[in-house]
Amino acid sequence: MGEVGNTAFSQNPNALNGKILRMNPDGTVPEDNPILPGAFGRTAAYTMGHRNPQGLAFQPGSGLPFTSEHAHYTDGATGAHSHATVNLLRAGANYSWPLGAGAGFTKPVWQSFDNPYVATSGNTFVSGTQWGAWNGNLFLAALAGTMILRLEQQPDGSFKTGGVDGADTVRRNLRPPSCGGAGPGRLAVRVHRQRRGRRPHHPHHADAIGAGKERPLSVAWIAVCSAWPASARPRPSSRDAACA
Repeated sequence: MGEVGNTAFSQNPNALNGKILRMNPDGTVPEDNPILPGAFGRTAAYTMGHRNPQGLAFQPGSGLPFTSEHAHYTDGATGAHSHATVNLLRAGANYSWPLGAGAGFTKPVWQSFDNPYVATSGNTFVSGTQWGAWNGNLFLAALAGTMILRLEQQPDGSFKTGGVDGADTVRRNLRPPSCGGAGPGRLAVRVHRQRRGRRPHHPHHADAIGAGKERPLSVAWIAVCSAWPASARPRPSSRDAACA
């Protein structure tokens, strides 16, 4: 849950905003949820120190949960600043927003060093021999960044950027009609253009949204096609197409 513009929520253990929430299917709080440091008691809050989580993907095999987030973060070792992160969730961990790196905080497993305006949306792992050398990679969709990133896990558990496709390239390679007949080894994405007159997310988009100019594309979400039953697979609209 995002901190809705109130940064104090993220470090307040008794607020649900700025947290990742974990609940049972019936809405009750799991008995093994952590009690966050300073909290009055056990709640649905599983981790804290988040700005605006966007996606959650469970790694095949390990079952570990990874979030993609809008979260300004400064690397303590290098001083490099990032506007987007991927975090490995650990019960009771604090991911530092809005305080930045430091003792007692959990650092991200990936940061957007090379593109500070990624503005993440969804994320998904791909798994199986049909993916070839990409087997086990994490795909990350971007809004303001207008791209899809492919992240490769390193021996220390962190991720590095292994490849980037611009949203225009993704859109040209999409193959409607939707995922209805898709076999293994295909991704579903939602690609759309920002509305005219909409305030740009960042200054570098201002020219692109100007009158008479092509509006930038955003990749709103991404998932593996085979993850849906046929009845629930997305259908392309006039603005987008699914399945690359």
